Amino acid sequence: MTAGVASEAVQNIWTTYLHLAEGIAGVRIERSEGFILCRGQIPHPVCNFAIVLEPEVDVFRALSRHCRGCQVNVYVTSVGSVDPREALIAQGFAKAYELEILVAPVQAPPDRYLEVATVAVERRQSVARFMMDCFFACQGSHLRRSIANAIARSEDLELLGLGRGSNSVAAAMLSSSPAMLGLYNLCVAEPLRGQGIGREVVSACLATAWARKLPLTLQCQPTLSTWYEDQGFERCGKLEVFSPTAGNGVIMMQGC
Repeated sequence: MTAGVASEAVQNIWTTYLHLAEGIAGVRIERSEGFILCRGQIPHPVCNFAIVLEPEVDVFRALSRHCRGCQVNVYVTSVGSVDPREALIAQGFAKAYELEILVAPVQAPPDRYLEVATVAVERRQSVARFMMDCFFACQGSHLRRSIANAIARSEDLELLGLGRGSNSVAAAMLSSSPAMLGLYNLCVAEPLRGQGIGREVVSACLATAWARKLPLTLQCQPTLSTWYEDQGFERCGKLEVFSPTAGNGVIMMQGC
């Protein structure tokens, strides 16, 4: 996997996070020299994060001042003249966890796969709520509703869904950037997991990427990497989370 592909995957992640944040009421987005800072009233990274555009010591220092006392995640790519790890460790950050960034090259889909329909406008809200109930079941209803509203309202985020009657069975979100298609929020109703439904949804997303002549990227827990690799994805980087204090975090996206 080339550095250019990894860079496009990271760009897709940034684009998607900004689309989501812009859909949440009360969010403030500040574009400063070297970084973009997003802050909102909901105590969740979906609207409290920063994107580092220039990973330099002075940028890290300025961002640290802006984020002091805030519950913010900071996304950093390992480019520039400064090693982000060394710069972050020097300022007291410690690694918390990591995710894998994977990309599936443009490839023909399987001969047979279950077609997963694009969600109609009138069903976007219910499918978005289904996603949030799958991912944030233990979180408060206000948080789930706010993020679902942002997803449902965004014209830049495409929702795919499987249903039985009026109930959602599985869903996924697609986000396009100029040279990449991103797969987010893949979820299956808990009682139906382990039956191959998630694999069918991934196949449908690969078919969509093939039709659009775009690679498909996603992020996942390291324990899921092999499952995605079996479906044609390749690892291209890591998304590492650094935390200096409680309620403050730094996420570094590192291309291989």
